[in-house]
Amino acid sequence: VLGYNADGAPDRKKDVRRTFKVENLILCDGRVPNTKDLNLEAAGVDVSDQNGAILVNEHNRSISAPNICAAGDVIGGYGLSQVAEMEARVAVEQLFEPEFATKNGYEPVSVMIHICPRAAMVGMSEQEAIRRRIPHVTAMVDLNHGAVGLINKYSHPRRTFPDNPAPDGSRIGDDILAAIENEEEEADTITEPIGFVKVVVKDDDSKQLLGVRCVGKGAKGVVQAAGVLMGAKLHIAELTRVPQPQPTILGALQQAARMTLGTSIHKAHQHSTTWVRTYHPPEGEPEVELEAGKREKLVASYMDGG
Repeated sequence: VLGYNADGAPDRKKDVRRTFKVENLILCDGRVPNTKDLNLEAAGVDVSDQNGAILVNEHNRSISAPNICAAGDVIGGYGLSQVAEMEARVAVEQLFEPEFATKNGYEPVSVMIHICPRAAMVGMSEQEAIRRRIPHVTAMVDLNHGAVGLINKYSHPRRTFPDNPAPDGSRIGDDILAAIENEEEEADTITEPIGFVKVVVKDDDSKQLLGVRCVGKGAKGVVQAAGVLMGAKLHIAELTRVPQPQPTILGALQQAARMTLGTSIHKAHQHSTTWVRTYHPPEGEPEVELEAGKREKLVASYMDGG
């Protein structure tokens, strides 16, 4: 079992060894573009020597045969269905109406990892922002320190019903409690606040959201909301102005956003797992700019290389 420190970064010293008996062990070491048998050489389409991915420009056109467009796993990259769909739409637009064609937007690509508790991510990590020397503010909220954690700590629906069972062995309100818990499961509310929300915001006048990492029930809602904000390049304050349903993990996202602006009611200095910090690169070191049209993966990928 992998261990993590309070910042959400892997900590090998906290790893725990456990023994499990299983029927099958599946090893997944990534995918490669399935282009080997397409006879692309006959069409003049160049591929990568590394993994066979079709080499394309920012408009999804083959760099050696621009009358051919490609999208999805065959060009490498993320190996995600939502990315393949986006690239396919751009490719179709390029072929039929290039003057009105949109561009691929890889920055707000989100990934959901279906483990327990759930994990999700979108945009840059804090480490990536530091690598690019981007001035930023990072805030992390432990779910135990938000509304969900407080509700779980001080109250629970089961505590409002008598503990004495009925003659048939059932307890008063068990059917109501079962309905409540089923509704919570469907609505992605949280009864066990395990996890965190971590946001990275550019520390300039734009206050653009650079990325989010979160672990916990309802994580998919967090990256969906964050991805919309990132795609529109809006000020992080826009996220704080919209009332969010409670108790959900979205409330923790909102509090993390407020922490980067200094407007949160959380006293981050009193907690080790809820905090805020600022990074500015050394004087004279400019921000690292990406190459035009380069697809740089900011979140986990299923593809091997590319």
